[in-house]
Amino acid sequence: MATTGLAALPIGVAGACAYALSRPDWVARGAEWAAGWPEGSIRIGAIQWDRRLGVTDLELHPPKPRAPDVSIGHIEADWPDPWKLGDRVIDLGDVVVERVRVAARTQGPGDPPPGGGIELRASRVVVRDAAYTAPAQEPFQAVEVSGIEAAFRDVSWRPRARRIEGAGTASIALMDLGAIELEAMDAPSVTLADGDLRIGPTTFRYGRTEALAEGEIRGIDHQAAVELKVRLSGSRVETAVEDATGRASPLMGWLTSQVTVIAGGDLPPGGSRITGWVQLTDTHVFVGDSLKLIPKVLLDIAPWFEREDGGWLSVGNLRGEATFGRGWVELERLERASDKNRVLQAWGEVKGGAVDVTVRAVPKRDQDKAGVGVRLQGPIGKAKLQLAKRDHLLTAPSAIASR
Repeated sequence: MATTGLAALPIGVAGACAYALSRPDWVARGAEWAAGWPEGSIRIGAIQWDRRLGVTDLELHPPKPRAPDVSIGHIEADWPDPWKLGDRVIDLGDVVVERVRVAARTQGPGDPPPGGGIELRASRVVVRDAAYTAPAQEPFQAVEVSGIEAAFRDVSWRPRARRIEGAGTASIALMDLGAIELEAMDAPSVTLADGDLRIGPTTFRYGRTEALAEGEIRGIDHQAAVELKVRLSGSRVETAVEDATGRASPLMGWLTSQVTVIAGGDLPPGGSRITGWVQLTDTHVFVGDSLKLIPKVLLDIAPWFEREDGGWLSVGNLRGEATFGRGWVELERLERASDKNRVLQAWGEVKGGAVDVTVRAVPKRDQDKAGVGVRLQGPIGKAKLQLAKRDHLLTAPSAIASR
């Protein structure tokens, strides 16, 4: 009789589990109780069980105001190993997650994670059709990331600690950060470890410019700090400027650059920057057709310049430093090297629909002297080219060759 009772025990437990799984509302209440969340924080549409466990229409609404709302269309996993449950480890094996929507409630840094809690593990996690949104919050614009696809291996997730570890690949169709819009991101090497996200060489498109980036995002579980190295090669400078400012570019030519993107972390809101070295080949500057007599004569006799149809001025090849932000481009220093003639410098900015760029011929014997130069100043498309004043030329940055 005792043997018969013991044999019936697993059947009874299995029956109880099956009945519980047929009531997704019960499962949701149990999960809320385990997490210490109020009723209604978790919603489950349906639960399927056979050889694998499946959950449809899962919604998570954490009570903490800075925590994001999450919805998952469907998640499928292996049955957890019951022998590991006592160690607070749930091993889900091969996991597939579809139609994930993460809606942040704020763009500010989250509260420090409490730590502890259970650990979810998976030998493989495949994510299909995921998206992330965050509301506009001064000085930040709304954020939208869509078309997220990923495949990771050896994944460990501790929800209470907000710590995910694993390695794999990822791609993003669109990342609209308000200030910057990136498309077609393809990251064949992504690693999550120790709260940091490390990204191997990743291709993406910024407007009409193809680019390659790699770097890391530190502290993604609390106050993310971004540092990425970005390389552009064989792109048109006018498309990069137009995409950054939203206006017609006064510069034209081929662009090669290597810049560093720094954002988040300890920087103030809106303090992100894109800074680095650029090289412009076959550069043209738009000066218009209505030139005053002296600048016109200077351009006609200067060995570096060649006026062309349509108001464009050919200035050759340039190299130097630039900084980009939303709606503006700052040319810290651009330089045209020459073996026969004086070195030419260019510096200034494109900001608020206006351009202020100066081109200076560097004296051969004493670079600290003013030399001679021209200044393009005014609304883009209607800027005036004039001889630069001596006091302004004395503010020129040091020549690259002398650094």
